Amino acid sequence: MVLAVLLVSALWTACGTVAPNDPEVMSIEEFQRGAETVRYDQDAAYVWLRTKETLVHLSSRQPDFNDDTMRAFATVEDGSIQIGIIPLDENSCRMAVRAREYGLFSSELAQRVLKRISEEIEP
Repeated sequence: MVLAVLLVSALWTACGTVAPNDPEVMSIEEFQRGAETVRYDQDAAYVWLRTKETLVHLSSRQPDFNDDTMRAFATVEDGSIQIGIIPLDENSCRMAVRAREYGLFSSELAQRVLKRISEEIEP
């Protein structure tokens, strides 16, 4: 009985360490599903830099950034924002923005965030 409780406890803890909506654990295809996307004729590193700068100003708390995968998570207007930059070639990339408000996908919030970031990338 004690062994069963320990096993269930260990499994529960292990499952709790991976967030299902975390862009770190999602594939590119999964991430882009339900996301607002835009293609930029800019270097992915430049787009990523401008995205991070904009999110710091928009987010109500410190955003989480992963520079290796060019993914970010932030809280904007009481919604959860996930952003991924996908390099296409040397001078172009695609940005995908997913937003959730009150547990539901919000294309309106994603579009507002995407618009603000785009204004910084292409003034």
